[in-house]
Amino acid sequence: PAQEIARLVNNEAGSLLWPFSFGIVGGVWGRAVRLRYRSSPFEYNAKPVLAGRLHPDAEGSRLHLRYRAPLWAYAFFAVWYCLLGLMMLIPLTGQWAPGISESDKLVGIGIWLLLLIAPLGLHHIGTRQSDEELEILMDFLEANARVEN
Repeated sequence: PAQEIARLVNNEAGSLLWPFSFGIVGGVWGRAVRLRYRSSPFEYNAKPVLAGRLHPDAEGSRLHLRYRAPLWAYAFFAVWYCLLGLMMLIPLTGQWAPGISESDKLVGIGIWLLLLIAPLGLHHIGTRQSDEELEILMDFLEANARVEN
């Protein structure tokens, strides 16, 4: 039953809110499932989460889950790159501040390029072990929720 799966998962998973919970954190609230693997309180905050719904079924229950970025990360990247796109209008339209030198313009464009590339690099580095963490999450569900394929 769905309540039994929720109880088993919640008993074994650490708290998402407590920053010093390591390993599997998250749980089941109502029918919403949200699990992630935390290895450090200082790790990359936009690592993928295993999220979805727990559906009661005639044979027991079914978990419909996706391994994806947290929802706030999608919004952050959309806003970040929209702002950078707007910032690019300055050099494209030539609306620089009066009296700015060519070297200052190059520095401004260099900083813009850094702001364009840095989040992608940080995301790549921060999610490099996501495949292994998904395996850990699936093993956790198999052990604690008696998942059958």
